[in-house]
Order: sequence, then structure tokens, then C-alpha cells
Amino acid sequence: MQKEELKTLVDISKLIAEVKDKEELLKLIIDKIKPIFHFHDIGLFIVNEEEDYHIDWAAEMPGISPSEANQLYFDNQYGKIPHKGTPVEWIMSAMVLPHRTPITRM
Repeated sequence: MQKEELKTLVDISKLIAEVKDKEELLKLIIDKIKPIFHFHDIGLFIVNEEEDYHIDWAAEMPGISPSEANQLYFDNQYGKIPHKGTPVEWIMSAMVLPHRTPITRM
């Protein structure tokens, strides 16, 4: 990653920390980070491990993050998705730093 991109991500992190509204947060992430990583779609997963489900905030607002998958999720009102055994759980458990436990355990 180039020095300018890293600085941009640090600046974005500071902005994200100040946002209180989920719609504003999602729009900020898309508007600021998409030009750096050039992604097509976004998922912003909120995980509740105690009740074993996750919610995709991006799919709840397909107007902000338009994609066929997000529209399908929204149209079918999937809401709370069981977390255990899903690709989301697998990805999050794979995101382990050598000195930390998996993100799903933090």
C-alpha cells in the first residue's frame, strides 16, 4: 500500500469513529474506501455471537450499496441470519493476528 493510501485510510478511520448514524456510516465507507480498493459490492456485518446471528447493514440499505445480492436480501427481508457455519463466520475466524484471538471472539 502506498503512503498516500495509508494516510487516506487513517483519515477515514477517524471520520468513521465520529459517525453515529448507520446510513451515514455506510455511505462514508462506500464513498471514501471504494476509490482505494475498487470493490463492486459491500457487506457491513454486525454480529451478535450471544444470539448467534448477523445482520448485513449494507443489504438493509440497497439504495446506498446497490447490488443484486443486496436487493435480494432487502426484498426478502432476511434480517437476522444465523451466524454459525456461514461464510461470514469463516472469514471472520480466519482474520487472526498472531498475538490476538479471532475477531469473532473479541
